[in-house]
Amino acid sequence: MSYYSAVQPSSLKQYYSENDIVDFIIKMKPGRAILPGSIRLSGQLSVETNRADAKALVLEDMVHLDQYAGVHSFFRSINTQVNNSTIENVQQYPRIVSMMTQANQTLESLTSSSSNLCELKGLTNHFQLVGNSYVGDASTISFSMLPQISLNMASDMLSQEKFQNVQLSMVLANSVEALYTSLKEDDARMTSVDKFSALEYKLYNLLLSWTEVDMMGKPDTVVMPVKHVYNQTVTSETSYLNVTTPMLYNAMSISFMKQSERNSIFHNNLKCDKIFGLDDVGGSLELLINGTDTIIPYQIEDYQDVAQNYLKSLNGNINKNVIMNKFLENNTFGIGFAMMTSSNDRLAINLKINGGAYNNVIPKYDAFIYINSFIQV
Repeated sequence: MSYYSAVQPSSLKQYYSENDIVDFIIKMKPGRAILPGSIRLSGQLSVETNRADAKALVLEDMVHLDQYAGVHSFFRSINTQVNNSTIENVQQYPRIVSMMTQANQTLESLTSSSSNLCELKGLTNHFQLVGNSYVGDASTISFSMLPQISLNMASDMLSQEKFQNVQLSMVLANSVEALYTSLKEDDARMTSVDKFSALEYKLYNLLLSWTEVDMMGKPDTVVMPVKHVYNQTVTSETSYLNVTTPMLYNAMSISFMKQSERNSIFHNNLKCDKIFGLDDVGGSLELLINGTDTIIPYQIEDYQDVAQNYLKSLNGNINKNVIMNKFLENNTFGIGFAMMTSSNDRLAINLKINGGAYNNVIPKYDAFIYINSFIQV
């Protein structure tokens, strides 16, 4: 038999907005277990501009969420505690969600699948953000999202015997981290009385829900994937990205964004920018493990090789993704490698860029490095 369970935030507020911390506590009755993949967060979202008058968002404002992250964009980080011990603390959470979606969805499935639309993913979320119902005077759109956290990706049921007290702590993002407009600074609307310079959002009626079942027999060992995040910078024609891996890992995935375009309402803060010049004369990409070993015995010089290895690192669907789509590579680019399970290694990515691709002036890129690790409970 299955049981639907739900809980409101520990600190109830009329609404939640940027930089708020939202905590949820999950407790089960003895003899029950949570089904992995059943934990969902639902609520209602309201987005407004900072116009002096008529703050309400309208379609002409052309305000969007990242099409691959959707409503996940509003959650900067998610911390998971089990029995008062932290098992996962995902920083830069919306970006890894965007990368994983790119590895497992096409533009068509983003728009046609109800599981994506209820998370406000896809090409039409600027229509949804205008809202279709009201909470008080606020125009809102309802959402339901599946948090991409270790509990939802566990290998077996989460028994009450092992998971007696579970706490999820979510830190909400700044508006500029989540929302952007496709209008330009010099567009007529942005220089008229309808102009705006910032966006605001509110989350109403947040509810965390999950499905419980009766636990039969002794619980097995539960294995859960965990993401570790590192931030580094690409600044020159030859750049090294170095990380020391956690206890157990099997993949590394990296995406990039120009520093000059971050935290602006005129740019998507979750865009995965392409590093040009890797396939030109003198350009290359190489992975080194502990200084010498490599799983790729040659320097990768072709972007299709780069895309294929990146897709594998995200455990992507070879038949259903946008990463291998050459027409989209400028905004879905990344570098990654899937590996044999190992631990405590020193990984180094050697990027050699042909400066001619940038007229010999390499812009600074922020590199977001995600290491896929594991824990057992």
